[in-house]
Amino acid sequence: MALDSEGDLFIVDAWDQRIRRVRADGIIDTVAGWGQVFLYGEYFPVGQGGPPAIVDGAPAFLMPLTSPQGLAVDSRGNLYIGETGNGRLRKGTILRTSGFGPPQLIPQPVVNAANLLPSPVAPGELVTLFGTNLGPPGAIGARLDALGRFSTNLAGVRVLFDGVPAPVLYAQAYQVNAIVPFAVTPGSAVRVQVEYNGTQSTATTIEVTKAAPAIFSLDHPSPRGGRAAALNQDGSINSPENPAPVGSIVTLYATGAGSMQPAIPDGQVVTAVNVKPSLPVIVNFNHNFPDCFTNPNAVPVTLGLGQPDPGTYVFSKYFSRVPATVAVR
Repeated sequence: MALDSEGDLFIVDAWDQRIRRVRADGIIDTVAGWGQVFLYGEYFPVGQGGPPAIVDGAPAFLMPLTSPQGLAVDSRGNLYIGETGNGRLRKGTILRTSGFGPPQLIPQPVVNAANLLPSPVAPGELVTLFGTNLGPPGAIGARLDALGRFSTNLAGVRVLFDGVPAPVLYAQAYQVNAIVPFAVTPGSAVRVQVEYNGTQSTATTIEVTKAAPAIFSLDHPSPRGGRAAALNQDGSINSPENPAPVGSIVTLYATGAGSMQPAIPDGQVVTAVNVKPSLPVIVNFNHNFPDCFTNPNAVPVTLGLGQPDPGTYVFSKYFSRVPATVAVR
């Protein structure tokens, strides 16, 4: 156990692979760990990168843990965790907002909103940014304006890509979700800043690529994936209890497909069925069974920008569960 300067008590829950906090107001929450075993070398080979959870100093709530044991906390709100399952000492930040001061982004602050992985961003991709003092203390979600678009200013929060404001979908002190402007150029680098009430954060540089596809899940976004956010042909939510029938259509929700044809304005929700990603999109439900495939000529529009095109995914063979991946080439 460890007690910080705010009067919060931190407790190791080794059985559930988590760190629990008893706040000074009596509320108990989880501040680190995903509640499941995570072996770093199994999912992210050493030296080949990984999610922001792997980077010391990242927000503690992003960190997967395996067999946590020792625990300490410093005066700056950093947790130090002995992770015996992976043989390392972890450092995670408990994000707090001071209510004043400029917005500050953490290391590797921009991640794909569907899987929380840091990677080059793509035009039109939905991304998440982490830091402190990024926005108001309470979470605020965006609403469409009269033109059917998401605004580039949400409760005083703006996200700038080389000075170009991005549509903002969600804002609070520790996290902001935004859509990468279509104006970014693949193959280049872009400077990203968060602005709150006129004050800008220090810029971070992010590479830009043509596409960075990822499928949204019904569970908490995770680099390990999860249950795909999918609808069966009848519009019901796909699940183990409600599987897709053989030969039926399944709609997946994803982001990062890249530019669109015809071009659409930033933040525009598109209902026209002729809007498609410029690059070919292939969805594979199980690479070990090539007869379970999809039609690459009909693809859904990126989540947050349009509606999925029905008639996209067709099961040709029955499986109780199959992994789904998206490739944009």
